[in-house]
Amino acid sequence: MAINRSDYLNLLKSLLPTGKAWNIEKNSFFYSILESISDEFTRVESRIQNLLEELNPTKTNEMLLDWEKLLGLPSNCQGSISDLTYQARKKLVYTYYTMTGGTRPEYYKDLIRNFGFEVEINEIKNFRTGISRVGDPLANGDWIHAFEVKTIDAPVFRFSTGLNVVGDPLVTQSNGLIKCIIEENKPAHVVAIYTFG
Repeated sequence: MAINRSDYLNLLKSLLPTGKAWNIEKNSFFYSILESISDEFTRVESRIQNLLEELNPTKTNEMLLDWEKLLGLPSNCQGSISDLTYQARKKLVYTYYTMTGGTRPEYYKDLIRNFGFEVEINEIKNFRTGISRVGDPLANGDWIHAFEVKTIDAPVFRFSTGLNVVGDPLVTQSNGLIKCIIEENKPAHVVAIYTFG
């Protein structure tokens, strides 16, 4: 519960010693000093409330750069983060903040789904006699350490009032974002093959 200006003013008046030297009548000079101090306390409290909001990465505005630094963004494969829209940067911060890790295809699908994109992950299985059938690809050796990422819809960021800022493009397609997220989160020995549709 926030304390307003008049609450601070009453609090300051109650903390003063009693006596004739402390003139706290409404139009006195000392009363105007107390009002100024109350204004500053109210401003500080308002900024503290704003800071508490900024601690949530889904609601951050002023501290977006701080969240990006904390989470190690921009990442190596991403390039300049200034190429992304404000909305995409907030989504990236949220995703990195909430991700838990994993190697299963469902993990990558969920990770990309956080950005509003749908992908299909196809694991390349090696050929095994007695299990594989005629016509299955002969994928042995290093191919067992590969998977294919297919985008179902081309990723599009549309300008949204309240989420974007002046200067952001109205529409941005960013296949590089999907590639970056997969590359940053896949195991080092695995190769991802991308098919953007």
